[in-house]
Amino acid sequence: MCVCGMAELFNQLRPFCVALAQHPFLENASNLKDQLQSLDDNRLPHELFEYILFPLARVLKIYSASEALVLTVLDCIILILRKTSVEKEAVVSDLMSLICSKATGVKMTKRHDEDTARLSLETSSVSEEIRLSCICCLRTLMESCNPR
Repeated sequence: MCVCGMAELFNQLRPFCVALAQHPFLENASNLKDQLQSLDDNRLPHELFEYILFPLARVLKIYSASEALVLTVLDCIILILRKTSVEKEAVVSDLMSLICSKATGVKMTKRHDEDTARLSLETSSVSEEIRLSCICCLRTLMESCNPR
């Protein structure tokens, strides 16, 4: 993709990424999803992949995010993974960890007891829909690791 095409794509997606990063609401995630679905080009430049992934990953870290918001964000991640090859090991590892923690409902928290900090794990129930979407997302992540 030429630089001018990438700049146009960046300018098209930027407002939706910024809106989701600043206001992690279902409407903003849905708007970003609509934009991702409307992309003409089947390929997403690597330079934009991490930029788009940032607000999506940030939403997945919100422990209290609604089921509808999480499902829409996972759909967005699947869309961008289908349009690119993930080349950075750290991105694969971080994304895999984030998706698995969302699928299992595990949250790591820091607790301070008597001048020491301890990490503890908390769990919550996760719907079958979120688990299924996480599995689809993990599969798409693994497929995107293959060079295209």
